[in-house]
Amino acid sequence: AEKIKDFDATSDMNRVLVHEGTIKVGGKETIAFLFNDGLVLCNPSKKPGLKHKFSRMVNLSQAAVNNIEDQEGEGLQNRFELVEHGAKPMVLQVEKVTGKRIWIKHLKATIEKASNLQQQQQQQQAAQNSLSPPPVHPTRNGRHSGDPSHSQESPGSSSSSSGHGSTSASP
Repeated sequence: AEKIKDFDATSDMNRVLVHEGTIKVGGKETIAFLFNDGLVLCNPSKKPGLKHKFSRMVNLSQAAVNNIEDQEGEGLQNRFELVEHGAKPMVLQVEKVTGKRIWIKHLKATIEKASNLQQQQQQQQAAQNSLSPPPVHPTRNGRHSGDPSHSQESPGSSSSSSGHGSTSASP
């Protein structure tokens, strides 16, 4: 992951590199880094030893990978597609059939884990939201409803007692 320019793989402490390699995306050679949360695509560096230039990251929590059957003809072998939710399918291609099997296997496992993790996080968030107390709204005098110091008595009345009975002063 330190091979990628303009991408901080450590921005997520839970990010783990699963697989990496050279693939073709739409016929263009691309360096791919499969992390547990996404597929990072990079333009290859022009000089050996330099970092690859970050192109994009595909979120795998709502993605699918599909095999594309080989066809007769130049460049129609070892292809598969990655479909990101809401985006058009991306056709990926590798040199050898074994590489295709490895990429599909890793992508399917990573997509399943990322999807399950996203569902767990959504369920936890929903559970937290349902356990939250209702919001407290201020009343006209600035005290909060439900505040024990908030008195329902009318102005001028007194709830305190001197303990000597009730006396009234007359003019």
